[in-house]
Amino acid sequence: MMIEIEPQAGTGRVVARRFCDSSAKLLVAALALTSMAGSAFAQSPPPLPPAAGERPQSEGALGTPAGAGTVISSDPKLLSPLPAAPEDALRRDPPSPDPRNLGGVWASVPQAFPTGAMPQLPLTETGKQRVADRARRQEIANAQGKTLMTESGRCRPMEGIGIGSELFPAEIIQNNEKIVVLNEEGRGRWIIHLKGEAPANLKPSHFGYSVGHWEGDILVVETTGLRANDGAFGRGLRSENARIVSRLRKFDEGRNLELVSTIHDPETYTRPVDDPKTLSTWHPELTVLEFQCEENQEGAREGMIE
Repeated sequence: MMIEIEPQAGTGRVVARRFCDSSAKLLVAALALTSMAGSAFAQSPPPLPPAAGERPQSEGALGTPAGAGTVISSDPKLLSPLPAAPEDALRRDPPSPDPRNLGGVWASVPQAFPTGAMPQLPLTETGKQRVADRARRQEIANAQGKTLMTESGRCRPMEGIGIGSELFPAEIIQNNEKIVVLNEEGRGRWIIHLKGEAPANLKPSHFGYSVGHWEGDILVVETTGLRANDGAFGRGLRSENARIVSRLRKFDEGRNLELVSTIHDPETYTRPVDDPKTLSTWHPELTVLEFQCEENQEGAREGMIE
């Protein structure tokens, strides 16, 4: 494992950017967090502080330690969680009170996903076959003491739509024509077009094509043209014909951002299916860093199987 040390001026702390080998990879998998690939480095989000009024809770959370896997400490060898956003930073740079202004850096509330059997879903026969195929591959991986390969394991963008993850923040930049979500993990980008319609005959891609509009203070986004997904972590199973409708809203004086997505995919499901609700919190003290996963691909894949 390689470590680069970056001092934080005036704090007495350092940021250790770890370039992970297979040992670190297995540790992340054991914590039931998103599988990481190669030489990834990150700045992790802090746990969500108690909020006044409406208290966020992640649906489907399995008790994953807040910020587990974070690398920021006086000892760069430690995996320790970041503290909550400093109150002075929140006072100095509070979120916009405008419910339609989503700009800034957000860190998601820790949320774990099941690594075993898929949850009960209203599957079509095609959907059932895809789940069975994945379960068979999972059994083979389990027998070898490995995990199934994911898109991130191939150094590709993460599956699904989201704003940050447990270990990585995201920055939202917007104007009157677009809202762009820049996820640090996997160099993800979610571009939401506020004008026009999706082009016809889209070629399937990792991010698809998203068109959004405001319904009151809720941003409603429709995404099409996505690649098929086999449902890693028990969520997100879909075909290339899927249509995802997402709703984003700010609450608690703009400090929290909720994302709820529904998958419309008659090829896979007998009815629309909701993805687990995800929540992010305002963190002006965080910065979205570069993300690199190209190096040491062989070492990162030692604990994974296709």
